Amino acid sequence: MLHPLPPRFIVAVLFSLLALGGADCSVPARLLDPGDGSDVAQLIVTPASLTLDVGVTAALQAQGFDRDGVEVEIGDRLSFTSDDDTLASVNEDGLVTAFAVGDTLVIARVGLVQREVPVRVVAAGPPEGLTYSSPLLVVAGVPMDALAPTSSGGAILLYEAAGLPRGLAIAATTGVISGTATVAQLLTDVVVTGSNGTGSTSATFEIEVRCERANAPAPEDRPDPTFADDNDDGIDGMACGPVFVSVLGDDDNEGLLESPLFTIGAGLAMAASFDPPRDVYLATGPYSGPI
Repeated sequence: MLHPLPPRFIVAVLFSLLALGGADCSVPARLLDPGDGSDVAQLIVTPASLTLDVGVTAALQAQGFDRDGVEVEIGDRLSFTSDDDTLASVNEDGLVTAFAVGDTLVIARVGLVQREVPVRVVAAGPPEGLTYSSPLLVVAGVPMDALAPTSSGGAILLYEAAGLPRGLAIAATTGVISGTATVAQLLTDVVVTGSNGTGSTSATFEIEVRCERANAPAPEDRPDPTFADDNDDGIDGMACGPVFVSVLGDDDNEGLLESPLFTIGAGLAMAASFDPPRDVYLATGPYSGPI
């Protein structure tokens, strides 16, 4: 007659076999800590890229995750190497030191999993020669093509802009200007200042925001009893987007603020032709004709 073995005996035999290298036994991977990094499916390195002045040192941090997205300890298994030590070197702790102007890569690796970090080394000192293409024409209600700057001298670490049309913004670390303008405006100056710890440089360029009949920005200002101009476009309401009608207008016009239609009926017909329909704004005055 056979007697079932007690559980403690089975567990003891299992671990004894593991200690002897028994090939027929296995343990779930999460119970093991493979030194070759086979439990790491993804590496995340911060920052994802570096721009350094010559002689400057910066630190990289790395995290490892398994296939389920669970963070795993990578400890001494993590290594760093540089593609070009003459431009930037990296030590075992992830400290990157810049030596000469140029572009290289620092590679973080655990087992077969690796992550490349672009490193740009630039001349130390204040930035110079900041420029943007000018003049620039954008259409209200239409996302503009991103506008990137060029510069020389030291790396620019912070960009600031004055005079950007409403709806446009500048990226503080890259100087790229993008967005969707919401207010039409005539050609005007925008001043951008780029700086680092040793100095600054400025660029002035011209930009015009044009209102086109086929495009309309999202409403930021609705006409109200207090006649408040909430979006600073010169009127209570949207100066770009609605169909405008005036007793001084003409039904052959585009229905823009500067070229209004003449009759209410023509204004309603034009407004209904858009999807979604537009608002109709009427100037003060006596109107005749069917509605």
